[in-house]
Amino acid sequence: MRSCRMALLPLTLAACSGPLVEAPMRLAALEVVRPIAAAGLPPVQADLTAHCIVDNASTAEVQALAQDLGASGGTRAPALIARIVARPEVQACLIDANLPQPRV
Repeated sequence: MRSCRMALLPLTLAACSGPLVEAPMRLAALEVVRPIAAAGLPPVQADLTAHCIVDNASTAEVQALAQDLGASGGTRAPALIARIVARPEVQACLIDANLPQPRV
């Protein structure tokens, strides 16, 4: 039952907008970004890396990432994450937190 609810979450979030939806959408995006961008990192570094990426993503990008929650292989998430990671703001965040460059 939980997997069914998780599968519907991105669709529900995509249909909504506003501050009440932004936090759950960001959490969903973090769940998508963490395993892709932080592969091989210790949990704390993985979490900080994911936050650097999601915190510097646009609302539309966060929504796109959240929509990939529960998806497997072939999603657009890796390419989107790579584009976000290339931004100077994300690079600065990673450097400030003394984090390695994500392998995306």
